[in-house]
Amino acid sequence: MKGCFWAANGTCAKDYWPYCGYDWLISVPLALLWSVWFFYGLMRLRQASRTALGLQFDVAKIHDPLAQGMAIALSQRKSATTQRRRFQRYMKLGAMWAEWPTLTYTPLTIGFKVAGAPSWLQPLYFSLNFPLEVMNLSLAVLSCCSILVLRHCRFRSQSRDYWLKKYVYPVTFDVLYIPLTSTFVRLATCPEGYPRIALPGGGTCDCVDRFGIFWALGFTGFVALYVAALHYKMHIEPLATTMDFRFQTSFQIIMVMARTLNPIVSMLVSELNLRQHQATGILIAFGFFGCMGFLFTYNHKVQPCIGSGRLPNNIRALTFSSAMYSTVATFAFVVRPTAIVNLYYSLVPLPVLWIIMWRRNDRRATQFHIADKSILGLLCDSSPQSKAVGTIAALYMDPAKLHPNDYCALVTQIGEIAKPTRTHDLVTRIYALRILWFCHIHSFRKQKRVIGEADKSAAIPFKLFFKDVENATRKAPKPRTTESPAKHKICTKIHRIHHIKEASNQGTSSTSDLHAVRQGVLRMSLSKFNLVAPFMARLSAPQSIALNETYHIVAIRGKRWIAKEQTPQSAVTHHAELLATALDTLNDACMLQCIPAMHECAVFLLEWYESRYMRLSKASYLHVLTAICATRDLKRVVDATHTLHKLCLDGHLSTQLWLQSADYFNNFSVALDHPNPTTVYKCATVLALVLQVAEKDPKTNPFVMLTPEAMNRVMRAVGQWTDDYRISATVEAICMRLYSMEVNHQRNRAQRRKKRAHGFLAWLQEQFLTKIQGGAVQSSGSMNIRSTVAATASRRNSESYANMAARVAPPGTRKASFIGRSTAVVGPTFSAAGPTLSAVTEAAAAAPPQPEARSITVDLMLDRSFKPELSTAGPKRSLARPDKCILVTPVVLKEVERRRATRRQLEELLRRARAMYEDSAEVADAPVARGRRPRNHDLAEAKFNLVMIYTTANACALSDFVETGLEMGLRYFFEAHVRPMIVANSAAQPPAKPWQFWRKR
Repeated sequence: MKGCFWAANGTCAKDYWPYCGYDWLISVPLALLWSVWFFYGLMRLRQASRTALGLQFDVAKIHDPLAQGMAIALSQRKSATTQRRRFQRYMKLGAMWAEWPTLTYTPLTIGFKVAGAPSWLQPLYFSLNFPLEVMNLSLAVLSCCSILVLRHCRFRSQSRDYWLKKYVYPVTFDVLYIPLTSTFVRLATCPEGYPRIALPGGGTCDCVDRFGIFWALGFTGFVALYVAALHYKMHIEPLATTMDFRFQTSFQIIMVMARTLNPIVSMLVSELNLRQHQATGILIAFGFFGCMGFLFTYNHKVQPCIGSGRLPNNIRALTFSSAMYSTVATFAFVVRPTAIVNLYYSLVPLPVLWIIMWRRNDRRATQFHIADKSILGLLCDSSPQSKAVGTIAALYMDPAKLHPNDYCALVTQIGEIAKPTRTHDLVTRIYALRILWFCHIHSFRKQKRVIGEADKSAAIPFKLFFKDVENATRKAPKPRTTESPAKHKICTKIHRIHHIKEASNQGTSSTSDLHAVRQGVLRMSLSKFNLVAPFMARLSAPQSIALNETYHIVAIRGKRWIAKEQTPQSAVTHHAELLATALDTLNDACMLQCIPAMHECAVFLLEWYESRYMRLSKASYLHVLTAICATRDLKRVVDATHTLHKLCLDGHLSTQLWLQSADYFNNFSVALDHPNPTTVYKCATVLALVLQVAEKDPKTNPFVMLTPEAMNRVMRAVGQWTDDYRISATVEAICMRLYSMEVNHQRNRAQRRKKRAHGFLAWLQEQFLTKIQGGAVQSSGSMNIRSTVAATASRRNSESYANMAARVAPPGTRKASFIGRSTAVVGPTFSAAGPTLSAVTEAAAAAPPQPEARSITVDLMLDRSFKPELSTAGPKRSLARPDKCILVTPVVLKEVERRRATRRQLEELLRRARAMYEDSAEVADAPVARGRRPRNHDLAEAKFNLVMIYTTANACALSDFVETGLEMGLRYFFEAHVRPMIVANSAAQPPAKPWQFWRKR
């Protein structure tokens, strides 16, 4: 036991532990550290993946302008002076620069262990530690005690949180994290080659009887620091409001694990004999290279730092590339061991690599960089991305924190962005329109008029937007995310405003408070120095801080807005211009199929309509709701589809209105992809109603009315909803209508061609006759024929040009081209002298006007007599070519007809079986007549056929058809007489084996 215990001889060495039987004490503490690092880090990463959608690889989602703009708005709101805070930025950047030498040196420890570390190389320097271990331990204890004292002190909660979040947490978990972790790991493992800390009695960690004290202190400190750092990165740092850049939560957790990896790998290498076990060193280097390679690739691809993140992303690229190169150099050195000087020579190209990687990543990072400017500076920036982020920040900011002289410039820049003639992003334009709406609403409410559609017959009444509250999609809670900005959107929602509070004199502006303090100091000086009073009075005049005479601040539902002082008529004019711009933006978004712009613009117009400050025409309202259906907002799609279904069935929106634009039908068809069956059924019902009307119009061109994407959605619905009878039958009716429309279109085209051919032959005949007859009659007849032929040819050319233009026009520009006349699509008639606000309020309070009572239903069975002509053979060949159909192929037609025929067969056979059963029941008490036995045999055969059809039919939704599609009497007969036979038949069949089940699938 000599050399293992301090009590034995007063001297200890760790080399004697294996001889004393304590060799396990070398590996167990290190294994415990590895276990805590891996399993707890993995658990936290999995938790972050569930709450924050995991590690994102989509660049568009990471660099979302909405999240960046809100972060800048929060930073602006928390600023106390006109100068921007820099402390946290410098702390974060300092921590990132500290990762560079640390991760670069980590793989080199393997090479130094194999070749022997030089005497001048102090490993403490690369972990940013002091050369004396006592100083490192004192720093760790001081940091931990500072956090504990501030968290449990009796100071005010606001002041305590301020010091913790602004100073203590960033310093401890960012700047000092690597040196503190290295200190605790060394205490818990007692590695060789590092300075020792002696206890008051003289013992060190080399003594087995003293090692427990060091291990307990080091392991407890490591676990506490590691757990606290992950908690800080997950729950505290994402809520920081003074940073101009930030990282994704999952990526931050990975970086904490990577920074913790450095001291653990160093201690592992120090405890291994890599000269004899070189394969272990190669395996460690290979694993470290894989980690750094993944981080480098991810950093370069997605640039995870959002906001003003060009510098942080470049630092991370520099760090990861340097660590990868040093790992490759170490790997080559361990595979073929040589002199240690060769390892030094292999590191010479590192500076060149740093320059190359910095410049290469800088080009990539510049694409997502947001300039480190104020909100007004971002709005004036030339970059479209900076303007977008600045506009969003202006929407969510607190204007009381801005200097009053900036109000006019900010509103002017927002107005320039909102102009439709400027080449700005459509989403940015909508955010600018929302800001201007709140800017003018204060003066707009001072008059009693509304804007929008002046014709009451063409306008949609108020309170005609309904929520499908019983839908399961609306009841489902949204997943909680720590980075979602949805909770902040409620403050910018347009709604009916009942109270506007003046917020200008509340003294919330930090700049005003600062100047007020300065004025007080100047007044005290003036009372003491009367000789310079006139001069100092001029200097202390509050000219630069007086509120602007044109703009002031108002509070609407707790959110402060910049309001413009103007006449009510001027505000009405501004709102009319905003409405015209919003409708034009919606048209542009639909034409370009920009889904985010369609969503923001349609929601903006819908909220404006619900506030009852604006009237929409029926066409515009239909355009707004169908645009919402084309977005990815599942709950709003549910409500919009429910509203359109109700309005079309009630007659508020005529089905003829749908034929004015192809965008209506195609945008609304996106709801067929909704996961909720109720929404899909309502969408299919409305589409079937529209096609039911369009089929009767001979001028309807189905190829202009439908896009290939809309037809693909119908085909997907045919194959997806095979178990829901209502949806399946309605979609099948849509396919039949489309097939009928295409066949009629082909037949009409063939007839027109035939008429043109006959007309050409008639013209040749007339020409021949005119040459034979001659004279004046010939001249007159020739002129009449020429004029007729010229008119026919011009009409033919105009039709061909119209068809060609409709065929090549983009989806958003095909307006009314398939109904043969030009109609206005969504352009309402703006009227500044519309109905009074009191009249609108009374009309809104009353029930919406009911249209004329009429029955609008969908013919699902198509009169039970429609059968597609799938063959053109016969004595009289049809002018149409059903086998050449494009919209609905013959294969789909056969499948649809098979399903419909199966349901008809089931219903007819069920009626016949019920009739036979009723006949047999009437004569049940009578004597058995001749021929009665065959009649009973027919009933049994009919039941057997019903069972066979029900059990063998595939994708016909017969189970749902029996429950919802049959009349009550047939359903009762089926449940009483056929269902028991089906259950008995299913019980008699042996269960399928697992391999047979998978084969069927």
